[in-house]
Amino acid sequence: MRLFCCVTACLLASASQVARADDPPVSPPATLLAGPAAGEMQRSDPTLLTLDFDGHLEHIVGEPGFEAMRRIGLTPEQQAALSKVDQERTTQFNAIATRALPQLIALEGIEARLQGSFRTRSGALIDLARAYLATRKIVHRASALDALAATGAFDASQLATARSMVAAYEKALRLEIANATPNLSEQELERRAHIAMLLELLQEGIATRAKAGEEEFDRLSEAVQLTPAQAERVKSIFAPIAVQEYLGNRVGLLDRVHAMLEASRELTAVQRERAWKYIKDEARAVEPSPSGNPARGLPTLRD
Repeated sequence: MRLFCCVTACLLASASQVARADDPPVSPPATLLAGPAAGEMQRSDPTLLTLDFDGHLEHIVGEPGFEAMRRIGLTPEQQAALSKVDQERTTQFNAIATRALPQLIALEGIEARLQGSFRTRSGALIDLARAYLATRKIVHRASALDALAATGAFDASQLATARSMVAAYEKALRLEIANATPNLSEQELERRAHIAMLLELLQEGIATRAKAGEEEFDRLSEAVQLTPAQAERVKSIFAPIAVQEYLGNRVGLLDRVHAMLEASRELTAVQRERAWKYIKDEARAVEPSPSGNPARGLPTLRD
């Protein structure tokens, strides 16, 4: 399993652009980031409304409620409480989003499709509804700020400020979407806004897993001393298995063995010896010791 997981990163890089790769850049209307009067702008009130170099709204990576609280400023104890809740919600999100990945991938280029012919737009709306239904447990769960409030670690003024920041950000996001797809109904706009925020979370999760996979594959490549061409071929061999594992689908033993044999043929005899040594060293590092103490080890092919 470890050998298969470490090549997943090469596949996730493209997935991190789900539903955004074909989206044309959108210039927000003049009122998108309308805020306090000029005199009030002199204050350094925390906000989630920032523009990139092209004048577009910068999307928050992660849940806006958590980012709002971080920008307010927290004590070390509050930061620890926020991290705990964030991790719990991220784990829940990843479990649901992984199962819903096919529906989310179907949203690629959704803005352009919504502006197409009646048939194209109808198909896009169906895909949008399917993605919404597949992720409704996330969409309708308590907000990040409600989850933080339940911990009792944050005072009312902090939560009120954060809620105001999130409300302004969500309003700006809806205006951005409405500007890009003016024909959306109110219900469609609401669904699209939720999906947009879900995709930001999905992109964050994919980026995290991709980074870990890249680091692990780099360690393997260095240990075996793969050439750049060999590394690409090995990644391509394990690509179908990595995709299925990311989607949570079971991969048969024969498919795993076939991929391992095919990858082995790409290596020289010396490289195969290095690969086997690397695998055995990893096995000794993670598998339980005879005394029962947890040690790291090599997952079996069944894993």
